[in-house]
Amino acid sequence: MSFPARTDARTHIAAQASIQTTFDKLHGISGVTVQRETEARSSPRDVVLVLDRSGSMCFDTPPNGRCSDSAPLLPWSNVQNAATTFANLFVPQYDQLGLTSHATTSTLNHQLSHVFGPGSPYNTTISTLPPGGSTNIGHALYQWRCELLSARSRPDAVRVIVLLTDGIPHYYNNSSLASCGRSTS
Repeated sequence: MSFPARTDARTHIAAQASIQTTFDKLHGISGVTVQRETEARSSPRDVVLVLDRSGSMCFDTPPNGRCSDSAPLLPWSNVQNAATTFANLFVPQYDQLGLTSHATTSTLNHQLSHVFGPGSPYNTTISTLPPGGSTNIGHALYQWRCELLSARSRPDAVRVIVLLTDGIPHYYNNSSLASCGRSTS
């Protein structure tokens, strides 16, 4: 498989097989040859993963459902595992991943880049994010929007957001929002 610098990756597959027949021999056919060709195309992707790291991400932690030093914090540990597993589905030579997380406020934890996967700063950041605070999904969505509009986002890439959360926003302090560094007029 090759990854061209332009807009899409192409994978060309051709297969052929000769198959001996059993019942068709009665009609003088001893075998058949089947073949198929196909091509799959994929556009480059700029994906921002948005993680809810609010205090409710500890509600299933034994014994009292609170964020503490005990491990594992549940469902937070499951979200961290899902986020790192998710990164393994992409190809660093072709895709870009970014990471924002939110509780009472939102943070751009990892800018869009081709550096992700096992042992990367992307995965290290996910493993060290602490849960706690309120759920301000609106601020988080603003952060990912800014990242997907930044100079790091490629114009030929499909832009995707994936939000991992356990609930509904209940905090709406968006006083720190700006215009993503672009004109709003």
